[in-house]
Amino acid sequence: MSFQVTDGRRLLIEEALREIDAEPPPFEPGRYGVGMVLLGIADLVAVGALVPRFGIAGGVATTVLILGAGLTVTGLFLAMTRGGFTRGASIAATEAALRQLERGDEDEEVLLRAATLLLAHSVVSYGATTSNTFVREEAAARIGPQLPMVRAVEEVLLAEERIYPVFTLDAEDEPAH
Repeated sequence: MSFQVTDGRRLLIEEALREIDAEPPPFEPGRYGVGMVLLGIADLVAVGALVPRFGIAGGVATTVLILGAGLTVTGLFLAMTRGGFTRGASIAATEAALRQLERGDEDEEVLLRAATLLLAHSVVSYGATTSNTFVREEAAARIGPQLPMVRAVEEVLLAEERIYPVFTLDAEDEPAH
C-alpha cells in the first residue's frame, strides 16, 4: 500500500514542523551541575582553610560546610542527569504520536501531524550524547497500517535534511513485491 505526499499534505507537514520548531526546549538544569560542584568544593576547601586560621564560630562553619556539601551533592546529581529533561520531553512527544498513529481513527491531518511529531523527535541530542527515543521495530509494529504514511512523511523530511532515517531503513531491507 502506497501513500503519496501531495502538495496539500506537504503543507501540513511543513506547518507541523514549524510548530515543533517554535516549541521552546524544556528547561535543562543539568548544565548548572558542574558549576555547582566547583562552588561546593571551593566552599569546602575555603572552610577547611579559614576556620582554623581565623577561628570562625562553630555554628557558622557548620552552616557553611552544609551549604558546600549540599552544593556538591546537588551539582553531582544535576551533572549526571544532564539531558534527562530534554530526552524525557522528546520521549513523551513520541509516545503521544505513537498512540495517535496506533489508534489510526483520527482524520488525515491529525495523523500527518502525529507522523511528523514522531519523526522530528525520533532522535534527541543533548551535550555530547545522541540517542533514539523509541525502538524502531516496536514502533513499526504499533503503528501497523499507518507505516506507509509515516515512511512517506519521513522521505519528505529526509529530502529536506530535517531528520535522520528511521523507518526507511526497514524499507530498504524488505524484498521487492
